[in-house]
Amino acid sequence: MVFIHYLDGHPAYGSLLDPLFDGWESGESQGLASVLVVAETMVGPLRTGAEEGARNAVQWLSGLPGLELVPVSLNIGIRAAEIRARSGLPMADSLHAATALVRGAEVFLTNDRRFARLRELEPVFLDDLL
Repeated sequence: MVFIHYLDGHPAYGSLLDPLFDGWESGESQGLASVLVVAETMVGPLRTGAEEGARNAVQWLSGLPGLELVPVSLNIGIRAAEIRARSGLPMADSLHAATALVRGAEVFLTNDRRFARLRELEPVFLDDLL
């Protein structure tokens, strides 16, 4: 997951993701993500008992001026069900894809090749940018 790679300082992706997150931090770039990224970024710290780290991740994500955290709406839920039924993607991934599609995202950045199954979404894979 792009957010976890960035927060963990992934050696291969860090420099690639820096401009994206710098733009969101300054508000010069605009992006959106499902609110599910909040839960997903909290799991690692919570597993290790680092509750403060989990709270810091939430505070950081919710404080990015250029990033809109999109709640799961009825339309997004319906679209996610359609995606899951057709593609077999897990529900969380289907919700991420549905959020991007319903909100008209121009780019869907991931490193999960399973998103290539979706005809209506043209994901950009981090590994292809290295």
